[in-house]
Amino acid sequence: MSNADDRIEDNNMSTKSVKAAMERAATEFEGILKLIPEDERRYSILRARGRIEKLYKETLEELQSLKNVLEELQIEKSKYI
Repeated sequence: MSNADDRIEDNNMSTKSVKAAMERAATEFEGILKLIPEDERRYSILRARGRIEKLYKETLEELQSLKNVLEELQIEKSKYI
């Protein structure tokens, strides 16, 4: 396996890790919501929503960055094939 193949595989694993982390965060968030009294949920949800939107945006940016690196590596790999 070439260096480019290794880097492509590393980026694929990073993408999978990010997706798994997002799923774990969603599950944890659902569990936390169950612990909050009903009257406090609205306020907490609004605060959490802002944090989630920020994390979601950062995650999308990271995934786009990984996608760009993957595309560059595939181009680099094609030069040697």
